[in-house]
Amino acid sequence: MTLFVAGKIGGCFGLKGYVKFYPASGDLARTETLRDVFIGASEQAALPYVVEDVIVRPSSVVMKFSGIDDRTAVEKLRNNLLFVEEAKAKAPPKGSFFIHDIVGCEIWDTDGRLVGTVEEILKFPAQDIWSVRTSMGAFLLPAVKEFVRKVDLKNRKITVQMIEGLEQG
Repeated sequence: MTLFVAGKIGGCFGLKGYVKFYPASGDLARTETLRDVFIGASEQAALPYVVEDVIVRPSSVVMKFSGIDDRTAVEKLRNNLLFVEEAKAKAPPKGSFFIHDIVGCEIWDTDGRLVGTVEEILKFPAQDIWSVRTSMGAFLLPAVKEFVRKVDLKNRKITVQMIEGLEQG
């Protein structure tokens, strides 16, 4: 069974075992159908849970898991990743990608120079930001069409248009 990250568990929400949930996709409504999930610091450490309730708010999601009924129990889940089985996942909308598909891809500039590797994706309201590890350090790359020219998941290669000042390190 292959798992992938659907998001991250945040802190407590209220007193009855609800948690703040930060979905990886940015599409809050996609979380409404989550039921059988796995929670842990890594895919290997993840344990199964059943989603009992999901509340999608205008800018956030809160959820409750069966058997997690108070703030103390929620604290054990805080800052862990929430995984779903790949076979049960909805495909992302056209032009969007799963986080696990992007992390680890090589970044190449339009001149054919290897820039670095995507090590993390940061979620922001306006767009995702990719943290790119280079031989000189890391820099942040906005994941927008002005920079990202081509995503080749089969070859784990992303071509980007670099501009002066974007790459630091």
